[in-house]
Amino acid sequence: MAISITNSQGSKLYVCATSAAAVANPTEIATAITAGKQVGCLQDLGAIGSTRSVQEYSCLSQDDTTKSSGSLSLGNISVSMLFNALDAAGQSELRSMYASNSTRTMIVELNDNAGVSPTYITFEGFVSGQEVAIQKDNAVMITSTVEIASTPAFVEATSV
Repeated sequence: MAISITNSQGSKLYVCATSAAAVANPTEIATAITAGKQVGCLQDLGAIGSTRSVQEYSCLSQDDTTKSSGSLSLGNISVSMLFNALDAAGQSELRSMYASNSTRTMIVELNDNAGVSPTYITFEGFVSGQEVAIQKDNAVMITSTVEIASTPAFVEATSV
């Protein structure tokens, strides 16, 4: 049996208006994407995830231990891009989100289209930081730190 992989090359990030973005299924996501703004020339998205707090309990009188799970903690992603001052879509939207302290629906489209729709990861997010890196012998880079503000939802690829 062959090992199945999903290449990261070809993945896309879209920023959509939160109030207008229903993202429960591939059809709704496709509609949201047409009204959204694609972030251009992504270099890295980092890892999308969350963690759950864990509490461990043990007794002084014995060596046994047990754990309980608690609430979720949402992470952030570092959206790294080649800087493009003329990008009036995604990069501009991320800069605008940071300046206005606003939240948007984020849609990550993976490169695993099985014939009908690829896998999508959706979540609400806001930009908590931005930096521009200017280095010798390198392109100017911009990185926006996007805070994940809702539990990421996966809509898996469909082939029929």
